Formats: sequence, C-alpha cells, structure tokens
Amino acid sequence: LVMGGGNDIFFSGTADQAKANIAAICYQLEAEGLSVLLGIPLPIDWTGTPENWASFVDFRRAAVEMQSYSAWLRQYTQSTGIPGVDFSVDFLDSAGQVRRELLVDGIHPNQEGHRKMAERLKASLFAG
Repeated sequence: LVMGGGNDIFFSGTADQAKANIAAICYQLEAEGLSVLLGIPLPIDWTGTPENWASFVDFRRAAVEMQSYSAWLRQYTQSTGIPGVDFSVDFLDSAGQVRRELLVDGIHPNQEGHRKMAERLKASLFAG
C-alpha cells in the first residue's frame, strides 16, 4: 500500500512534487516485481487544523490542492491499472463536506477514522 503526498502539498503549496514522488515510487515498486495498491488520501478540514500550524501552512489552499491531487490519483490508477483504495470516501458526507468527527486535527484520522480506513482496506484486499 502506497499513500502519501500531504507533506509535499503542505510545504510546497502544490501537488506537483507529490505527483512526481508517488509515480516514481509506484514505478520503482513495480520494476522490482511488487504489487502496488495506491491509497487515495483523506480530505483536509482546514477549519479544524491548529491555529499555530497556520504560520507555516495555508491549509485552506492545501485542502483545495488535496482535492485536485486525489482526482489526479484516481485518474492515475485508471490509466496505469494500479488498483486504488479511496480512503476519502468515508470521510465525506453526502453533500461532499468533510466529516470532522473522524479527524483529530483536521488532517489525521481519529480512532473511528482509522477503523473506517481499515475496513475500506480490508474490503479492497478481499474483494472479488
């Protein structure tokens, strides 16, 4: 399971480096003969991030960039045939709003959020 990109987005402001990194990682793993499962990351609730973090990360912008990156990841899995696990699905309500009750700090999942991620991963691994 390969998943990541948040820190690239947080500290650069764009998903460009995250895209390059994730594609390189997938390519290298496949070149070694390993099966890759690509995780689509969680959405960001920028209103729930600690205030003191805002001095070095624009979380409002990062939330928009994370949506764009996640859309790119979905397209990447389709074009490469690499299976994906969309962890974000359980973290959005029917209106597409972030389910804040599943996050500790607007970014990281709490215990219930981790449980939902584990269930989604298990369903993906044992599907079919």
